[in-house]
Amino acid sequence: MSKAKVIEGALPPGTVIRSSVDGFRVESVLGAGGFGITYRVTRLSDGRVFAMKEYFPDKLCERGEGNTLSYLKTNAKSMETGLKDFITEAERLNRQNISHPNIVSVDSVFRANNTAYYTMEFIDGSNLLQYVTKRNGGRPLSVAQTLSVMRPVLQAVALLHAHNLTHLDLKHENILLTFESDGSLRPVIIDFGQSKHYDKKGHATSQLTNAGCSDGFAPPEQYQGLVTFTPQADVYALSATILYLLTARQPVSSADISAAKIAEALSPNNVPDRIVDALIHGMRRDKADRTQSVEALASDLGIEIATQSPEGNVTRLLNLDRPNPFSRISRRRWTEIVLGLVFIGLIVVASVRFVGRGVRQDSVAVADDTIAAAETQFSQDSLSRQTVANAAESRPSPERSDAVTNVDGKESSAVHEQVMTDEELFTQAMQKNDVGTLVKLGNKGYSDAYLPLAKHYLNQDTPNDDFWADHWAQKAKNIGRSEAGTIIRTLEQRGFYD
Repeated sequence: MSKAKVIEGALPPGTVIRSSVDGFRVESVLGAGGFGITYRVTRLSDGRVFAMKEYFPDKLCERGEGNTLSYLKTNAKSMETGLKDFITEAERLNRQNISHPNIVSVDSVFRANNTAYYTMEFIDGSNLLQYVTKRNGGRPLSVAQTLSVMRPVLQAVALLHAHNLTHLDLKHENILLTFESDGSLRPVIIDFGQSKHYDKKGHATSQLTNAGCSDGFAPPEQYQGLVTFTPQADVYALSATILYLLTARQPVSSADISAAKIAEALSPNNVPDRIVDALIHGMRRDKADRTQSVEALASDLGIEIATQSPEGNVTRLLNLDRPNPFSRISRRRWTEIVLGLVFIGLIVVASVRFVGRGVRQDSVAVADDTIAAAETQFSQDSLSRQTVANAAESRPSPERSDAVTNVDGKESSAVHEQVMTDEELFTQAMQKNDVGTLVKLGNKGYSDAYLPLAKHYLNQDTPNDDFWADHWAQKAKNIGRSEAGTIIRTLEQRGFYD
């Protein structure tokens, strides 16, 4: 994700869309097509992030008052037919009907604003186009990498076809890579805006024909409009996607494709003849001559999809770096961190030693001297300010100077200690710009600290600070702080999410 997208007619950030059971706040626009706009939204009841698609055929309607859709009477029939199909297709993809780890799951479908919406699993990751062009430097993937990432995709498409559903827009941009807990990457098929369902006789159950075709990935028959079940169309698109991964080049239009052009594109990359032949057969212009099923394509490629692979539904041959809060810390900052820890250690040791001897006042003096040295050494750095704040906490408080310690290390219940509430600590930290205390409050769940921390780190000057700005902004956003959206959009403009 990079800069926020600007789509004419799209709902502005902050807009709340309500279903019968919940509300969803628009955070940003993710993309748009001929029939809809997709947003990143937050569910108000629990702060969970979703992708939400809105039925918005921009050639038939416009945005009216109160964010509703309005359209001419002459477009009413087309609008209502499309809306019905939109809802039907979304409900068919609901996790209760089709569930697969490599297919984006639909969570809810509802009507509002004179149109319809459905919420989906939000996939935080890069698509295959971005992976090849950015992560892989514009170079092709190896055969092993390509088959590893496409194997679970082929399995997922085979499941769609078993339910008489075709995707009809499979390509590098509609396969996302998202992290799993073990560091592997799970490819996920998204964007079912062109998908079609068919009955047992192979006839389309929706009335609208598919108008969209992705050049280089759509077969010739799709440009004519598909009215019968055509799994060969997805076979073509899958083969074209594999061709792209092995060449890092956009496939030529299906009107111009030929066996010679496929072989020529693959020749510099030492692709085995078996793979070349599989792609030639998978991209025949005539669907009758083309490989007839995903299972057959997988077999031609030498991939077993009838049974589960040891890799499961992920690939371990591709690699995306997770944002690492420590990976880009400078040598100077590491030195400051180590010195800070040494100071804290000295303070703790000195305090414990002198308290054990009953010389509490001397302990205060030692801690004061150490803090003064720390302030001189680190006064210009925010991390150092936090170190000083931590050091100050180890200094015995005047309110506790008469405390009596029992043999078991617990203070006598007869001694009353003055303890500041979180609210008081927060107020004091804001007055003193005490980042260390704000971090401690935030880490213990004091939500008022989230937004000030996000703003603080946003105004610092290193990529590592951007990581923490995002960390606290996401927490603030999840509890409904609208200003967090501004911080997140600023980070998007900086390219933090790329």
